[in-house]
Amino acid sequence: MLFTSILISCEDKKPQILHAFSDSFAASWELKLYQDRTFYLYLPVSDNSGKYHINGDTIHLEYTENKQGVWPRQFLIDTLRRTVTSPDSQQIIIELQEYTKNKTHRP
Repeated sequence: MLFTSILISCEDKKPQILHAFSDSFAASWELKLYQDRTFYLYLPVSDNSGKYHINGDTIHLEYTENKQGVWPRQFLIDTLRRTVTSPDSQQIIIELQEYTKNKTHRP
């Protein structure tokens, strides 16, 4: 538990290009994209991380670990509705908190 807290603290210091977070009485979800093309995803069951690339309004995720469960492979960014949604699982809708769109996000 302590290791996870330290890891998260270090990741929070990296420059972010996107932060999406939703919290309800049942669960919370969080997605962070960093400038170095790494990401952190927290779902109610667990968390995971890896590398990403953005193509248009779609975030494509590649996980570093094969954790149990079904992990979304992509998210759609909707800047008008200020949401990030997984087409893999329509249940995952995260409120977009911050998004810095620029040309450096592409591979």
